[in-house]
Amino acid sequence: FWIELKSTEDKFPVLSKFQMAWCYEYQRHGGIVFVLHQTLSQRALKLYRVAGEVDPSSPSSFSRSLVLVYTSPDPVPELAWRQLRMQLVRNSS
Repeated sequence: FWIELKSTEDKFPVLSKFQMAWCYEYQRHGGIVFVLHQTLSQRALKLYRVAGEVDPSSPSSFSRSLVLVYTSPDPVPELAWRQLRMQLVRNSS
């Protein structure tokens, strides 16, 4: 699997059209893509899985393809890192 890392003030991860296209191609060839987003404004860490098809020409289609699978306060407690790892393994199959 692949993890795209983002750290922004936005409440939702914003990816460039090139990043969306890369995620689409990786997924199209059988890969699993996650977006790990640090939301600075909410002081949270959120893990999304890219699910379904992604249209790189339409940014709104990418947001509809993200499924929130885990969230933790930021800074992340030690136990939360183990839970995050478990979510990655569980959602990679």
